[in-house]
Amino acid sequence: MAQAISEINSHGTYRVPSQKDDDSIFTEKATSLNDLYGLIEERYLYNIAKHALTVGISTCLVDINDENLKKTLLFRKVTFDIKKITERLYYVRLGKDLILDYYLIKDGETRDKSRTFYLFISDDNRARTILHTFFRNAKPYFESSLISQQDIFDIIDEFAESTQTKLLFVDGTLKMPGETRRIWKKKPQAYDRELLTRIASENRGRWSSIAVQTEDNRMKFRVYEEGFVTLHYGSYKQLYTYVVLPLLRKIDEKSSIFREVEKNAPFDSSLKIIQLTYATEIDKETLFQIKDLLSTKYISSVLHAGNPYLHMELIDRKDFSNLALFASGNKIEIIPGRGVTFSTLIEIVALLLDILPTLQIHIKPAEGD
Repeated sequence: MAQAISEINSHGTYRVPSQKDDDSIFTEKATSLNDLYGLIEERYLYNIAKHALTVGISTCLVDINDENLKKTLLFRKVTFDIKKITERLYYVRLGKDLILDYYLIKDGETRDKSRTFYLFISDDNRARTILHTFFRNAKPYFESSLISQQDIFDIIDEFAESTQTKLLFVDGTLKMPGETRRIWKKKPQAYDRELLTRIASENRGRWSSIAVQTEDNRMKFRVYEEGFVTLHYGSYKQLYTYVVLPLLRKIDEKSSIFREVEKNAPFDSSLKIIQLTYATEIDKETLFQIKDLLSTKYISSVLHAGNPYLHMELIDRKDFSNLALFASGNKIEIIPGRGVTFSTLIEIVALLLDILPTLQIHIKPAEGD
């Protein structure tokens, strides 16, 4: 990642855009990273782009030209056409029912050297939705991300501190039990982490995305819990250095915990499980809601539902991960089985958080607390 910092800070002056320029970063194909950064910067620094820039972060287990990855995507009828531009920059067309263009940047390794970070960049407003579908279909090779509400706050705070900039809260997505609501202000107000935390707590919810702008209105961006960032306008150099890189570090930190569960399954001597705890006892209605949702997503066997108590055996339809789920009282426990993957662990936790947004995540040995 250090290499990327030097490159993004080293490119020269930007060509001043004319009124005849098309606003898309794909109109004139980038021939290098510096060229791509220039194309992005001139459109978003000068605020002539029609759509927000999406930066999606993913880790990949293999080289992106790996034959098994290609065969898997071909079997699942997913397009993934790659054209190499430089050692670290690629042009990609991907999708299933809808195909979009992306620039793909190779951006360093995870702390355990087991994965490579990639940035997917597009200025199409459907880019995030298409990437979500792609990651599900590219399991277990390309992996999704998940950070917490507090991580989103930390990244925004780091941007404000590093750039010495006052920020305004524009809007956010608040996930609550049974409801997701967009919270916005007609006139942006001062960004206040404590106030936003209190709003989430009072509604038994969590912020899954937050958009802020600088007080001087030179920059506006949004951070998502799934490892996405959108730049509406402003400097991509600042976004990369003070938002994307901190987000990469957060993802690496959070993901390493889930990888411990993946790595140790299913050996009993070192088995670790995921325990999710709720503030109150999970009622029977919610347990049935969990059962119904997971039954539509996975091959499932419900061994018990009621009391309130839930026990399910699940197999992922894409990568055939298998795991068991137990829920009673205020706890849900996910017990990894043979062949369980990081992607499936992240996915099932995200699904459970959609039903109970304030679940707390813990990794613990299989025996004892």
